[in-house]
Amino acid sequence: EPLRVALQNGEPREASGKLAVANGTVTLDYTHTGKTAGLTLDLAGIDLAKLAAVAEQPGLTGKVGMNLAAKEAAGKVTATMELAMTGLRSEDFPSIDPISIRLSGDLKDNRLKLKSDFDGIDLERTALNADIPVTVSLTAPSASLASDGPLDVTAVLVGDLGRIWPLLPLPEHQMTGRFEIDATARGSGKPVFDVAFTMNGVKLVHRDDIEVLASADIKATGDEAGGKISGGLTVNRAELNLNAALPPSVASVEVENDPGRKEEPAETAPAYPMTLDLYLDVPGQAFVRGRGLDSEWAGRLDVKGTADQPIVTGSLNAVRGQLDLVGKSFDIKSSSVSFGGGVSLDPKLNIAGVHTTDDLTVTAEVVGVASKPEIRLSSVPALPRDEVLSRVLFGTGKGNLGPLEAAQLAAA
Repeated sequence: EPLRVALQNGEPREASGKLAVANGTVTLDYTHTGKTAGLTLDLAGIDLAKLAAVAEQPGLTGKVGMNLAAKEAAGKVTATMELAMTGLRSEDFPSIDPISIRLSGDLKDNRLKLKSDFDGIDLERTALNADIPVTVSLTAPSASLASDGPLDVTAVLVGDLGRIWPLLPLPEHQMTGRFEIDATARGSGKPVFDVAFTMNGVKLVHRDDIEVLASADIKATGDEAGGKISGGLTVNRAELNLNAALPPSVASVEVENDPGRKEEPAETAPAYPMTLDLYLDVPGQAFVRGRGLDSEWAGRLDVKGTADQPIVTGSLNAVRGQLDLVGKSFDIKSSSVSFGGGVSLDPKLNIAGVHTTDDLTVTAEVVGVASKPEIRLSSVPALPRDEVLSRVLFGTGKGNLGPLEAAQLAAA
């Protein structure tokens, strides 16, 4: 059925028709008589694959249907809407089952109330509700958000993070565990947001070099002036494998700059001000292993300041540990990695390993900041550094070394 449009003084008065679109149909019926108007719009069996191909975004499949009925009388518009998208699937996520989304809406007194639900994501609970101020006219066809009316949007997601993780663009990581998101946005010309995120026993990182199991309770609030992130993360268990994390060598890359090239400063919008009140709690069970090291760490870090300039205080302390160097075992004692709250996030190191023989106690220390550490060697009873190294490396004093051993000592 062809689309027919009747105009009066350049404005539409009637429009009707039924069109074949993307293997489906679009049916329209619009009338405008004086101060009243009516509109019905039906979409049936629209093939998303066809639309995606036209938009040069292939790989999306599914069907779309919608029923919209609206009328205007005495300057007031009322409407109902039902939108269904079924069998949604993307070739970018072949492991995800087809998803269906249903959205219903009611318009009355310039307030649009929306409700939605989802199938196929396999979460315990999903909900999205919105109450939005709008300005709509059918007699002079137009629709827009109203900036002076109160806004209220809530969203809830509860379930296993592993079920939705494949939807996120983070292929190098894998997260599992139970999570809950409760988000609210409100405002009347000045929007306010409130988002709560909790998770329990979530595997944050799962790679060959590091694995972290953690729980979190984090809240973000704010308005047009700025926001705040508060709460914290508790590491239930962590494993860092230095053998997998650190390469045997670092490749050098030649970088050549063009002296005649002038860099134009990039124009960036002012960052949204966000203050921080966070903590990272590591009660124990955080292990660093590999390259001769076997250690457990615990501690707490507090993060204040702003997102642009975080201020970190606190320390991580060695619970126990052992470091094997040149075939000798050093027990890690009274060691810490601490943050003093300065502008720089370069932590201060105070790591000590102790090796004991029948007549000598040797302490090797790594001190200073992480970007420029200093290694110290001392002994009880006090001996010169070369003598200490000789006894640790070869089990005898420097004067008893042969030519080859003396050369090795000099290199050390």
